[in-house]
Amino acid sequence: MAKRIAAKMHDCFVVSTSEFNKGLLMKNCILIYPPNSSVYAIKHQSDYLYYSEEYVVIPTGLLCLATYCKNNGDFNINILNLSYEYVTYLEELKDESRKSGNGIDFDYEEYLRDILTKYCIEYKPELIGISGLFDHSLGHIRLISSIVKQLSKDIIVVAGGNAVTNMPGKFLETDTDAVTLGHGEEPLFELMNSSDPNKYLSSSLKWATKSKPDSQHNLYTKLNDISPLRWDLIDLNAYQKLLGISKGLYNRGKSPRRIASLVSSRGCPFKCSFCAMHTVHGRTVHSVDVSRFLEEVKFLHNEYDINVLSIEDDTFNFNKKRAIEILEGIHKISNKIEVEIPSGFALQLMDEELIATLKNCGVKWQQIAIESANKEILNKVIHKPLKIEKAIEVIDLLQKYDIYVRAFFILGFPTETKEQMEETIQFMLDNRINWNGIGMLKPISGSEIREVCEDSNYIITSDSEMSTERLGSIRTEHFTPEEVDEIVYNANIKVNFVNNYDLFRGGKPEKAIIGFDNVLTRAPEHLFALYYKAVAYERMNDNENAIEYFRKANSVMQSTNKWDKLVEEHGLKDLIERGTWLSHKVGD
Repeated sequence: MAKRIAAKMHDCFVVSTSEFNKGLLMKNCILIYPPNSSVYAIKHQSDYLYYSEEYVVIPTGLLCLATYCKNNGDFNINILNLSYEYVTYLEELKDESRKSGNGIDFDYEEYLRDILTKYCIEYKPELIGISGLFDHSLGHIRLISSIVKQLSKDIIVVAGGNAVTNMPGKFLETDTDAVTLGHGEEPLFELMNSSDPNKYLSSSLKWATKSKPDSQHNLYTKLNDISPLRWDLIDLNAYQKLLGISKGLYNRGKSPRRIASLVSSRGCPFKCSFCAMHTVHGRTVHSVDVSRFLEEVKFLHNEYDINVLSIEDDTFNFNKKRAIEILEGIHKISNKIEVEIPSGFALQLMDEELIATLKNCGVKWQQIAIESANKEILNKVIHKPLKIEKAIEVIDLLQKYDIYVRAFFILGFPTETKEQMEETIQFMLDNRINWNGIGMLKPISGSEIREVCEDSNYIITSDSEMSTERLGSIRTEHFTPEEVDEIVYNANIKVNFVNNYDLFRGGKPEKAIIGFDNVLTRAPEHLFALYYKAVAYERMNDNENAIEYFRKANSVMQSTNKWDKLVEEHGLKDLIERGTWLSHKVGD
């Protein structure tokens, strides 16, 4: 039935589109944010894909584009956030699956066609712009642009973003009409404001087309002009249920968490080899005036009851004085606003004054990027201006102020040996890190490390959209992707579960549960998360919950053999089966 309805909608739309943009200015536009998972992953992974890879974000970048255009012209702009729509739909499917007891029957292309048809019929766009932030965005843009052109060849389809900037030729091989490099505010406005869009695209240096593949890099620095954002273009209230459903620590806290994200600056002055952010934003940091930024925070707090603010800057602390001024300003607006800075801290610029301010202004946890504990890899391969002694100092200071520490590491760099990887893993074990985020190197387009890998013939996956979150795409003289994958996975088990800092050395089992719960949100049958959560409750003298989670761990182990190797390796088989000292209660 759904397919027949969709087909009728398609027919209706195709018949009706030939007239609405003939000789008219481009007034109607849809901006699309694709899912965060690759098309390949969506099609081939399990029902747990949603929990492992897909998450909802506020499309701040698209809001910037829309705000600039609407502030300067009379345009109808709608935002289609497919990460939100997709996760919402998956939630519905999972509810149906749980009620019926049947598996999930899901065809992503059919789903995408239906939602694009719906939006095109409702909003009648002359223009569709698609965000391409990640290398795997290529697959989504290929699919979206193809469907749109099937609906109506009259609709102009354009793309921009990080990945588009770094490999425009690949994106022009899709059904897009043009792509822009760098920042999209001015190119998008000029296109929408043009009386002859096709003529404009064929002549403007701000756009690349199939017949004119060369274009300039666009940089927009007047960030005050797009503050405040046009929050009326999205339903911020509707986002709250799904925001951060699988993003690390975003789910923490017992009080209702109402989240919004803002950017106070663009750009990073550093030259880490695995990063390509500079290809879009440059190496100069451009920022919003502090007073203007705080006014927007106040607006969000008063109008939307926002009590969690995620600051998504590339380098929030590039200017310590400014960072402190923002933090203290937010605290003055309301001491009930919790600030989160997920990835915008340059570790080498952190000191006790800044960390004390973080604590005083309500920051409860902080992510820090260390990458590698091996000095040769850190300095000569990554080019990160960080001494490992400084990383230890920052970890200890964060612990001093009781700020939860989540540290990020990458394994599998070119020239990196297994011994050097083990040095990084040992660093995790030796230091007071509450949770370790361990990933494989993904040599993204536009990064220096990508060029190194290509020059050395390390790349074994030609189609970047085929990558998943786990498996890497390079093979060196020291390792294969499969070997690094195993090292990463085993390291995660070893440092975050078997030797969890909070559970054992730190003596804070309640904090250990935070990490285990985040894992269980994404993977409800993660054996080690269930077992060590039980151990945590045991250490808290909560026998009822300890028994419950020992039972769950035992049930998982009995139902599958996927964990057998790891359980045997860490000597946990008997303990999980019996439930340590609760064996006589669990076994009945």
